[in-house]
Amino acid sequence: MQTRFAAVALAACLLSACDPMPTVTPTATVPDTPSATLLPSEPPPTPSPAPTMALMQEEDIARVDLLDERPTAVCDENPNLPFIDAPEPWTCYNGLQLGFRALRTRMPSINRLYLHRRPCAALPCTQSELDTVDVIGWLGDDAFSVTITEEPFTLTVPFAGAIAPWPSASSSVPPPVARPPIEGSSSEIRSREPYPYCGRERPHDSGQPAERKLEINRCFIDAVLEGRPAEMVLIPDVIREPVVIRFDGRGVVAWSTRRSGWETWTCVTLGNSVYFGQAC
Repeated sequence: MQTRFAAVALAACLLSACDPMPTVTPTATVPDTPSATLLPSEPPPTPSPAPTMALMQEEDIARVDLLDERPTAVCDENPNLPFIDAPEPWTCYNGLQLGFRALRTRMPSINRLYLHRRPCAALPCTQSELDTVDVIGWLGDDAFSVTITEEPFTLTVPFAGAIAPWPSASSSVPPPVARPPIEGSSSEIRSREPYPYCGRERPHDSGQPAERKLEINRCFIDAVLEGRPAEMVLIPDVIREPVVIRFDGRGVVAWSTRRSGWETWTCVTLGNSVYFGQAC
């Protein structure tokens, strides 16, 4: 705490004369000018302490499973993904599962779930910045939030309101409805209900423009965010077999190869790609 000192400088003029027969010369009277009074600086007000969030113990969370209740769950992508050897964040699945169990102590059910990563001061993010995430659950318009930190581990008691809004879609215009044929597929795939169809993403060496890949992926992610049906087909670089990816407007994303039967993803990572076998 620095101490401020105020100094007032005073100047005095002394006039004298040595004359045996002094004469008096009239002088003009200059009225005194009151000097400003310098007061010591008042100390700044003491800031109110930040409210302390109540914390939960891990044994207090609800014994429920994200895989069983299957809300529509989305997760911000890893901001350090483009950087080699950069710090790693919470995985989508672990953060969503822990947040979901905490939120269910206050909510009878959840139909939308969002893992929100806070903005970093600069990229790549530091480990301490990545160690904190927020998980928000909605049931209709009602929302509760929790904040989780990894080092040291803390989990807040669910508090009312959404600490971050549900992510916005880049477009609200659905594509035309279609049911593209999948060569060699099962009868279940062939007879699937037609959905708004975003397109077929082909392998990187196919020559498909990157802009078209982005358009297909964003179309599908937008449908998930807005809770409307959509379908896309992905041909991964490795297995080279079409994967049908579908969302019926609620719950989880389903996928199937030509003969495997339908399986599900627990959540969708936000960003510019939808990929087979993604982390969550």
